[in-house]
Amino acid sequence: MDKYIDLNNIWEKVYTNVNSTGISVDDFITYIEDNNWFDIEPVIKHQDEHDIVLIPSEKVEEIIKNSTIFLKRKFGDKKEQVEELLDMLNGKLPKTAGYFKKYSRENHLKYQQRIHILDFIITYINDEIYTINSQNMEHILMIFTNEKSKATGCIFADFLNWLTEQRITKYKKICIMRGSRDGLSHRKYAYGFDMYMRLFYLLFSENSLEENRLYEMIADNEKSAVALLFLSLHMICALRDEDIKCLPHPKLMDKPDKVLDSIRNNNISDEDALISVEKILREIDMLQPKPNKTSRYNNIPYIKLFIPESIKVHFGKLFSAAEAHFMKSEQKRAYYIYPVKSYEEFDEYLWEDIAEIFWEEDYSTRRMNKTYMQFIQNYVDYDLNNSATIGEHPIGYMFASFARSHKVSYAEFSKMTAVYLQDQSVSGHSMEYIARQLEERGVCSFVVSEMLEMTYGAEYKKLTMSEQTKIIEELGLNSYEIENTIITYENSLNNAVKVAEEIMTIPEEKRKILVNIALSNIALGTAVSKNKDVMCVMTAMGKDCPYKDRGNCIGCEYEILTKSTMYTLSAEFNRNRKLLGKTENPMLKQKYKTILIKSILPAMNEIFTWIKEKKGTDKVLELEKVVREVTKNG
Repeated sequence: MDKYIDLNNIWEKVYTNVNSTGISVDDFITYIEDNNWFDIEPVIKHQDEHDIVLIPSEKVEEIIKNSTIFLKRKFGDKKEQVEELLDMLNGKLPKTAGYFKKYSRENHLKYQQRIHILDFIITYINDEIYTINSQNMEHILMIFTNEKSKATGCIFADFLNWLTEQRITKYKKICIMRGSRDGLSHRKYAYGFDMYMRLFYLLFSENSLEENRLYEMIADNEKSAVALLFLSLHMICALRDEDIKCLPHPKLMDKPDKVLDSIRNNNISDEDALISVEKILREIDMLQPKPNKTSRYNNIPYIKLFIPESIKVHFGKLFSAAEAHFMKSEQKRAYYIYPVKSYEEFDEYLWEDIAEIFWEEDYSTRRMNKTYMQFIQNYVDYDLNNSATIGEHPIGYMFASFARSHKVSYAEFSKMTAVYLQDQSVSGHSMEYIARQLEERGVCSFVVSEMLEMTYGAEYKKLTMSEQTKIIEELGLNSYEIENTIITYENSLNNAVKVAEEIMTIPEEKRKILVNIALSNIALGTAVSKNKDVMCVMTAMGKDCPYKDRGNCIGCEYEILTKSTMYTLSAEFNRNRKLLGKTENPMLKQKYKTILIKSILPAMNEIFTWIKEKKGTDKVLELEKVVREVTKNG
């Protein structure tokens, strides 16, 4: 047998024994640290650019056994935990165990509720409960107040009162359970990192969604659909409850019953799900609603909701389910999303793994929003003089993306996100990370392609020219005008090369740093331009716009297009085409044709070409349908 065993191998064995998705490696390490590493000195060894922890082999079985017992009790099957705790209490206080078993059965206590109360009785009470006098019971209740939640305390107090009806007790009847352990002060703090990561996994991972039959759940029950949507939104944004209630309604592509059936059977099309969510995002951009709390003030930024590309279809299903239930219901309310926050609601309408997160205290939007806002990472930014400055940007939505796109266990998800966090190093992001974030932002830009190739060389393949889309032909242009359009489109490719050549003039030692900064700013959506759906290479690199007199960025060589740009372009395409058809003025006709040929069509074709080369023709056709449906009425 080896003298030392890798701690990771021990953890994998413990994880298999416990057999629970709710457990993480942090729980395992915390338990070992709390037990002073079982009186051993772990050996730290550097291997393959990583430090590994080695444990003496003679202690391995003890660690596995004790860790399994502890973690199984904490994270394992709840019914088994209750039975184990009842056995322990029966050995210590048999009468109390019998009474509590009867009370639990009569009052239909949930397993998690039983676990918390049994754990307290075993830990703090040494005599049969009915033999404790009022003075000592007051002391016990004070301890309970400090150790457990008020919700648990109410159940415990009810049990004590119930017991007075079963037999004579030394204590008097308990009227009410007093307040929580430290008032409301803890509610001002953000939730912990581990809790946040658990929610990402439970709400978005394929494993969790399949295991809990999520789509069936939200199709069958309105509360389930609303609860899941409400929680999921708070993982990717920091909107208040009133603002979430006022989100625009999605567009359903069929009758509510049929939509719910398609969600239940998981055969709703990606196109229909995308139309649902894009309709909401488009309406927010057009109406620019202010936050409810600050709507009376001037110069307040409007509500923003960003949904990563990889989870748009999933969110489309959630929005569609909530809207379909709303349309079927007879309740006369304007909103289809509403807060769902209590442990009891999560336990009844979602599933136990989520509910137990909020056992100690009901869900708090304020705390979750603080968590989202604090869930940022500092990265070192460099200007052209190589002086470091610290910037902060939200990265939480990327974890939702990771959870949704990887079919892994929670332990594997934890490892993967740990690697992701390590990737946010001072030395700059990896090509895979940058490309992933650009994809989540929906970036479709030849300029960005050139910048990626410039920075990462052979790792990143440059886009090639592809066929024109049928949109050009819809204009009814003659052959000369079509040729002119294609030439203009080819010029947009050349512009990308020219911009790249401009960047190449920057000294080599500063160039890669600058391009990395620019790509990071683009990926984070902070490369602002004069159009809300377009980003800018110049601002991405910290430079001023060279065309300050222009009021529009469409057609500029420094523009960075995204999928969202398509909605603006499509609306402008339809508007200018109608104007072109209505006017008899030759000069105006030429003006509208020039706008279409020189600005709008090249931009649309750039997006379609990018998507075709990256995702295939099917995704181009899907985007065309979604854009057409979302912009149908302007």
